[in-house]
Amino acid sequence: MNFKNFCGLDAFRGILILAPVYFYFLIFAQFAFLHLVEVSTGKDSIQLIMAIMGGSGLFGSFLAPMILARIGPNRLAVFSLLGCSTVGFVAPFVNSAPLFSMVASGIGLSLGLLTVTCAGHLSSLLGVDRLGLKTGVATGLAYACSNLPAVFSATPCHQAWLAAGGCIVALIQMYFTRMDSSDPKIHFSRPFPSILAVGLSGFFALVWLDSACFLVIQSTPSLNHWAWEGSSRQGWNALFHFGAAVLAGILLDQGRWRLVLILAFSSLALGIGCLNHFSEIFHIQKFAPWFYTAGVSFYSTALLLFPSAGATGTNSPRRAAWTYAFAGWVASALGIGMAQHLHQIPDWFVAVSGLALVFALGGKKEVAIPAGGFVSLLGLIYFVDNMHRPTPATTNGIELGRQVYIAEGCIECHSQYIRPGSVDEVLWGPARPIAISLDGSPPLIGNRRQGPDLQNIGNRRSIFWNRLHLENPQALAPGSPMPTYGYLFKGDTRTGECLLLYLQSLGSDTFEQRQAAITAWRPKEHTAPIPSSRARDLFLKNCAVCHGNEGRGNGPFASRVGGDEGPRDLVEGKLELLNPSDRINSIARVIKFGIPKTSMAGHEYFPDADILGLASYVDGLAAKH
Repeated sequence: MNFKNFCGLDAFRGILILAPVYFYFLIFAQFAFLHLVEVSTGKDSIQLIMAIMGGSGLFGSFLAPMILARIGPNRLAVFSLLGCSTVGFVAPFVNSAPLFSMVASGIGLSLGLLTVTCAGHLSSLLGVDRLGLKTGVATGLAYACSNLPAVFSATPCHQAWLAAGGCIVALIQMYFTRMDSSDPKIHFSRPFPSILAVGLSGFFALVWLDSACFLVIQSTPSLNHWAWEGSSRQGWNALFHFGAAVLAGILLDQGRWRLVLILAFSSLALGIGCLNHFSEIFHIQKFAPWFYTAGVSFYSTALLLFPSAGATGTNSPRRAAWTYAFAGWVASALGIGMAQHLHQIPDWFVAVSGLALVFALGGKKEVAIPAGGFVSLLGLIYFVDNMHRPTPATTNGIELGRQVYIAEGCIECHSQYIRPGSVDEVLWGPARPIAISLDGSPPLIGNRRQGPDLQNIGNRRSIFWNRLHLENPQALAPGSPMPTYGYLFKGDTRTGECLLLYLQSLGSDTFEQRQAAITAWRPKEHTAPIPSSRARDLFLKNCAVCHGNEGRGNGPFASRVGGDEGPRDLVEGKLELLNPSDRINSIARVIKFGIPKTSMAGHEYFPDADILGLASYVDGLAAKH
């Protein structure tokens, strides 16, 4: 290996062009932009806007080779980068479906032109030596940066501006870079020669499967929380993305195309298997996101490198156009369309994808083309079927969750009405005008309250806590008369996921009011805390299930309550306090109201004496160390 060529300034500039382009696609086109659309226009318009983006991307991919022949790759790359950065900066200020449609067409067209231009002139950007490894580094950096906690947890507006800023960085590098229109033919020891076999079958199947899986995780609250929630989880995802991409690049330099694609499919299939059987194989669920991220990076590196495999400079853009048009835009659109209303990936998705890949690995056009056509036709049928399904009444997740709430009789024990000026506001959050409580058919005020009020439950409990409580109420709330609803999470329908989505939506607009009330709360004056022995009994009964008997954060449910760090180690760990200057009362607030956006639930029913006793007991655990 020529280390100087690999680490040279030209290769470094090439990586600084490719990585921002991929980063833009991942964090903005596939992620932040859709969130901006949903917030401003609702979910109903997303499908149409996505179709516009996909159609524009398809058009841009096929248009790129013709424009390249006229103005050359450098000018087209500069023009496309300017287009990408412009729509990235503008998107956060758009607030209507027609304007979002225009932005979507700009994203698709600019990315279609840009990706074909870059992939079609890869050796000009990175150099011939160790092209696979440098491609892996560029791909891995894009995925890793997208999963960095500061980036992944940023607002959609900030993500859009970060992506647009990345395009500016790439634009600056283009000033010092020259892409040759007649790149030399790149020779790999064992390349895949057939674009039809690989592009229309192998990569198509992998992109289709990945797109469907990504949407399911995104739209299923508990899976989303489990796969991407928490800085530690996001950091590990970034590391696995980068490591898998680099490994794929090394293998591709050795001509091991088939091995890379097999690794990609195997990793995706293993991750999806964990998703499909979330409860049944819970002991390995924490590794599933890493399987998924590794699989994505494996095929993405190969997909970026493929147009240059054994092609001349004039052929590479054409190969890139065909590959990205069908194995990129079409496969992605069909995968998303087919998974639009799913909360898990059907096992037959994996089977069909694997079948198509087997044909691709055989390199036989006579079987690869029918396989790709079969997957495309199947996807088109499901996509059209989903387009014509009725909206919110039956397919919106929150509305369906509301129907499950009604059907399961939750209204018989839980109210959704905070009585103004009463203790309800302290226990369950801000009151609302009666008109809001009467909204909906039927209204869900409730006629009695055997369990806590749920009007603001989304502010008081996490997705994970709600799921575990539905599956095993007595484990988290000892003595609760609530029956188990674990059956809602069995089978393909996953109605339980929709119920979770509905519960999480309740009170989502009162978060700041709830926080202000929590901060202002103090135990009643002259309240004597319960004795330490009784506080320990309360701890063992109500807290040890997560924190462990000795407060070490190793309780029976420690691995299932969400977040990467799990329950706090109350002996050696730092306590997360609302007001560190008032230690006991701060701990008391956490015990009474929990910690928002975590699975640390409050104990609102506990009297102040119990709360203060528990706070002193918890404080004593740390003092012993």
